[in-house]
Amino acid sequence: MEIRQLEEHERQVAIELSDKTFRNHQQKSMGEAFPFIFSQSTIGQSFGAFHNGELVSFMGLVPSVIKIGEARLNVFSLGSVCTAEDFRKKGIASQILERVFEYIDSSDASLLLVSGDRSLYTRVNCCHFGSVSKFNVQFENIHEKSDSQIRELQKEDLFQMNQIAQQRLISYDQSVTDLQTMIHAEAFASCLNLTHKTLILDKDNKVSSFLVLGVPDRQRREQKGKMIEWAGNPNEIKDLLSYAIKAYDLEEIEVAVPWHEQLLENELKGSGSTFTLEKNEGTIYIINPERFLKQLNPYLKSKHFEPIECKYTDREHIQVSSTNMTTTIHSKDFVSFVFDSQPNNPEILELQNDFRDILPIPFPYTAGLNFI
Repeated sequence: MEIRQLEEHERQVAIELSDKTFRNHQQKSMGEAFPFIFSQSTIGQSFGAFHNGELVSFMGLVPSVIKIGEARLNVFSLGSVCTAEDFRKKGIASQILERVFEYIDSSDASLLLVSGDRSLYTRVNCCHFGSVSKFNVQFENIHEKSDSQIRELQKEDLFQMNQIAQQRLISYDQSVTDLQTMIHAEAFASCLNLTHKTLILDKDNKVSSFLVLGVPDRQRREQKGKMIEWAGNPNEIKDLLSYAIKAYDLEEIEVAVPWHEQLLENELKGSGSTFTLEKNEGTIYIINPERFLKQLNPYLKSKHFEPIECKYTDREHIQVSSTNMTTTIHSKDFVSFVFDSQPNNPEILELQNDFRDILPIPFPYTAGLNFI
């Protein structure tokens, strides 16, 4: 069995294996829905296992940058993980994942985001992380404003949309081309048999806020939508959601709000929408805690916080040091320490309290446009 990164001419066989695993005849091809995995220029980031020259297992890998205030985190996302039926349960995926870890560590990345939470990932310390409020929005009480209008996306809106998106302090770094490509691709929405509708709130003839929704076919019994991406004023996002429920004849819209988006959370709570507390989508693995903190340092400096030092003591434990303390914790607890607003482990909660001015670290919702 040969394990290596793919070459450009192997793009189509990777798409065919992924389609056979994840798609039915009603869904668009994975090659169309996930262009950042399957384009000719990016397929070489991904890994596969080859038996007698035939691709039998695949892991899609996509690099990106996540903005945390002034900090920029180098991140890889892992998705479209699949193995041909005759080669399953032979440990092939685990072998590929080991190679993926080695490659990511050599590429100056600090984090790996995984779209799934199978034992393949959790047994190597990929962890659920973060805190997200998931609302079921049902209101239709739109407040008409004389200086604004709500309409669907037009092609000439992209530059202004991107300017609004760039103002987000916590987000994936997206270019104008990225934004256009991902709205067209419908990555996460297509997994749920939804299609994108993008709404614009136009204020004084300028884009003020936008909302990307996953909307079901009108023939489906359950008319439930999902918010995929948004940027702008939280109060205007509430109006866009109200408009969408009426315009697309929806029963409700699922809205995932990371804990740091408190203004939007307050808007939705004030409207009486029900919600549940959940983790961010998928799992996360901290490739290199020292590199992670180094890349995060501009954010920490903006909080006027004393330096923290972290390092692996073995494959499963991380030493955390500051001016006043040194402790060693399991890597899973370290993920909770860094990202969870309400750690379940009382010891981690107590440790986090010593760093309450900077922890938890805010993080974007991973099932938005950048979902892999």
